[in-house]
Amino acid sequence: MPHFTTSYRFLKRVDDQTIDRAVRETLCRLLARRRKGRRRVRVAVDATGLA
Repeated sequence: MPHFTTSYRFLKRVDDQTIDRAVRETLCRLLARRRKGRRRVRVAVDATGLA
């Protein structure tokens, strides 16, 4: 889990619709993999602005 200020800065820069779309897409991909077979999935968000 990132430091609070990193999360806060990231959330201030991204609008609600983008966050909703990212969460929705993540869930769709996780559920799709579950149908094909159980597999662990890692999700990461880069909030540094350097990527």
